[in-house]
Amino acid sequence: GEGTTLHALDRVHGGTAEQYVCKDAYHPIHVANAWDGASGPSMIAACWPPDCVNAMASERRDILGDWAPLLGGDFSGAAVTQLVRFESAQDGAATASVLCNGAHLDHCKVHPAAGGIENKFVYASAGAAVARGDVNDPTYASPQPPQAFVRVDVSEDAVVDSWFCGERRFTDDAVLAATGKDETDAYLVAPVYDAS
Repeated sequence: GEGTTLHALDRVHGGTAEQYVCKDAYHPIHVANAWDGASGPSMIAACWPPDCVNAMASERRDILGDWAPLLGGDFSGAAVTQLVRFESAQDGAATASVLCNGAHLDHCKVHPAAGGIENKFVYASAGAAVARGDVNDPTYASPQPPQAFVRVDVSEDAVVDSWFCGERRFTDDAVLAATGKDETDAYLVAPVYDAS
């Protein structure tokens, strides 16, 4: 892979976008937040990891793959999305740090008041093992159906709160509806499919 490049375009003055190159080929699927960090732009996103991205590229597979196994309940071939923090440097480079021990996290969000500024918490959909905080469960960083919402403390690099929707129930993309200015002052509103 060619890596991941963060592009930062000054929306006031325009011009050419500044580029910050991360040598690792992550593919951001859902961006939770971005802000102007100490040495340039920073971003937190749910990403496909380099091994998945490189395999898709070398095998010339469709990026979304075959949905038939997923519809049948087999998630073993699905690409795992991990929460990744990108930090840029003044030399035009960028680094990537995988958060939460590589837990399978998706549909990441931040509180509306934290958008565009460095945030403490990220909310995401997750599987049951992640909601339990069981890093020793082999499904923790493996493809698993989304059955929970979690709150990740970025500064602690850990899941600090979770809600499991129940067996044979599945979450989807959520919206954070602010009820105040603190990052925990919000309702998480999302559909839950009940397959029981």
